[in-house]
Amino acid sequence: MPRTLFLAVVLAAAGPSDAAITPDAFNKVAPPPGLYRIDSDASMRMAPDSATVRHQLDGASGKLDVTATEPGKSPQRIYNGASGQKPYCLPPRNGKAQILPPEMAASACKNISESITDTTLTTESQCAIGKVKITIRKLGNDRWEMTHESDTKTSPAASNINAMRPMLENAARNASTAEARAQARQMLADLPRQQAEMQAALAKTRADLLTEQASASSAAEKAEIAKQLQALDQGGPGMHATSRSLWTRIGGSCAAR
Repeated sequence: MPRTLFLAVVLAAAGPSDAAITPDAFNKVAPPPGLYRIDSDASMRMAPDSATVRHQLDGASGKLDVTATEPGKSPQRIYNGASGQKPYCLPPRNGKAQILPPEMAASACKNISESITDTTLTTESQCAIGKVKITIRKLGNDRWEMTHESDTKTSPAASNINAMRPMLENAARNASTAEARAQARQMLADLPRQQAEMQAALAKTRADLLTEQASASSAAEKAEIAKQLQALDQGGPGMHATSRSLWTRIGGSCAAR
């Protein structure tokens, strides 16, 4: 999902949220509506022995640098150039914003802990796909730091990309720009095709494995294929993701864009 859509959902969408932190306390720490420059550094790794992919964005220039690092090797640059990222408009919100996207709300996630001080808000949730921790820290009058850390594991349910529908529907209604709303509507329209392709690919993989298992000549080979089938049913490798972004308020309204 485009990053601006995710940001619009996380900080602009009003809706049900954990009651332990009041709207007044939340809004004292979270960035207020306005225009923001965002610098970010995010990394993700699918398994301990796989490559780490790192995205670094310079909000002032819009320059994006993407590298992949295999264990024991030097980073390899995948992309270095324009990101198309513009200053981000955070629109007005009513009450307290949702920290987690809609599809990771109470039905899918259990709040483990949340805490707040005059400058820092931290929430930790155990979700169906794994654990998610989000921290918002107020650094000064016009600067905020946001960090995200998650350890997730794919599962048969994760192959159902219709789980993205609530987030996209929210963004189609509430994203701060017409471009972002149109982008969300386009992604919604494309969900059925993507879901069908994913299910077809999974079905073919399973059928191929069953065929191989039936024709396997040894018990060891049959057992190895059985493990692959079990892994297919139970889920794929886990993913560890971290991100840190700095928000700098450069305007009190989006008219400054």
